[in-house]
Amino acid sequence: MLAYNKAKLDTWFNRRMTEEAADLGLISETEKQAILNQLPAPFFNPRTIVRIGLGFSTMVAVSMFFSFIQLVLGINNGDFIISFIVGTGVILLLEQMIRKKLHYRSGIDDMLLYMGFGIILGGFVSIFEKVPDPSILLSGIATVLALLATLRYADRLMAALVVLFFTMFTYFVVKRVDNAWMIMPLIAFIYSVAGWYIASVLIGNSRFIYYRHCFEFVQLVCLVMAGVTTNYYIIAEGWFFVHQQEISSNWKGFYTVTTVLIPILTIASGFLQKDKKRIRIGALMVVGAIMTLHHYFTSTPAETLCIVYGALLLIISYWLLKHHKARENGISFSEKHDGRELFEIESLLIGAGVSMIIPQETPQRFGGGDFGGAGSGGKY
Repeated sequence: MLAYNKAKLDTWFNRRMTEEAADLGLISETEKQAILNQLPAPFFNPRTIVRIGLGFSTMVAVSMFFSFIQLVLGINNGDFIISFIVGTGVILLLEQMIRKKLHYRSGIDDMLLYMGFGIILGGFVSIFEKVPDPSILLSGIATVLALLATLRYADRLMAALVVLFFTMFTYFVVKRVDNAWMIMPLIAFIYSVAGWYIASVLIGNSRFIYYRHCFEFVQLVCLVMAGVTTNYYIIAEGWFFVHQQEISSNWKGFYTVTTVLIPILTIASGFLQKDKKRIRIGALMVVGAIMTLHHYFTSTPAETLCIVYGALLLIISYWLLKHHKARENGISFSEKHDGRELFEIESLLIGAGVSMIIPQETPQRFGGGDFGGAGSGGKY
């Protein structure tokens, strides 16, 4: 169950949608103000720079307060009971800031959530620190805590941590199997593809509208994870760091293919489906693939490679600009809005008493005479 009031969340989303529609030119400034006057701001939601400052101030204030209490009472900071008490206190303070002060992404509620999550997780670490191999247990607990925090507070970072902690949990399970470490990047890649697909499906579901920004951030994390887990340089260097030897020739060939193939598929599918996230991440994957291939498989001078890559970049950029014309296959930097959102804008305009279409009177073409007949008085 969400900690935030759903009616107020609806108002906040409608206000944001109205501002975005005005930025895109879908409604005028007058229509925007008419809607916003009908929808007073339900939460304290400052701008990004203020949010960062409030978050930093909250972290300092809460840390100093609990440190002072521990200093006065002589409490050991490593005691897991104290960690649970302090973490619970931070979460209760978060609940009060949401319910009483109506904070939503203000920086204060964000930082209280992260601090409470970290302190409680630190308490679990203190409990199981003497266990021979607590990695599986702790990563599983962290996954559950992040999932509960995501469901309760609809936070993007917590949603991303669910994916990362679950991947870590799988890694520690696979690590127990002999000679199975090399399939872990492949498993993580499968996770990333599955996570991206599930998030893309749930984004369009109206029942999860309050978690839409979480799914968007999960998509971004999954795309980055897909690029990292299929790059030969990262796999080879990671294997050498762990085992002090090179990977086998079979895995070397497999990850060489994925280093080339995955960036191409990512950026191509992004252009076909006009997905800006995939295009941008795919472009970074291409850069990483080129640097990897140059590092391991070429001895060509850097000057020659710069000329070749620059020429290819110009050719590809020219083709993309010609192919993706604005009225044909164009990709806009503005966010896409589906029919449902546009219908909601129309509903908000009607609710605000603003007419979207002003009917124009047309001149009467027949029966315009002075005495009743068509043209009977010389007028037509």
